[in-house]
Amino acid sequence: MSYDILFLSRRYGQSWDDALKALEDAAEADEGDEAIPGHLLDAWERIVPQARDLLGEVEIDDEGSTERALSHDGTGIELYVYGGEVGVTVPYWHTGEGAESVIGRIAALAAVVEKETGLTAYDPQSGHPLDEAPEHAARTMAGVTDDLRHRYGG
Repeated sequence: MSYDILFLSRRYGQSWDDALKALEDAAEADEGDEAIPGHLLDAWERIVPQARDLLGEVEIDDEGSTERALSHDGTGIELYVYGGEVGVTVPYWHTGEGAESVIGRIAALAAVVEKETGLTAYDPQSGHPLDEAPEHAARTMAGVTDDLRHRYGG
């Protein structure tokens, strides 16, 4: 289980739900074999060094034409580009100040991705852009982590 942030393209007047549905419909139509569009590959090349500045040492998977991924072992943050979809995931490991810290890092990384791609970081857990409710993200992260630890140990 992970906390997910999706990067959406939203037309003027389009609701967030409709933008999310458009992303889901495009992903279904691609069937997982669509090459990454050139503009996202160009953005990826600009994002990686900035992500290193924010996170420190990261592992990069840039083999193949359909997927790119960047992961940070210390936090579990993963940024990916899969076909035309861009997102960030982080496992439910973090509680308290740790949750606030990791969401802060995700918000900083999301700002870089937004700047380089023109997409907006959307938090489907809150139903809002990430920059509108980062405190919701930290509370949700901590609450779900605590619940999972209570239920399954750890």
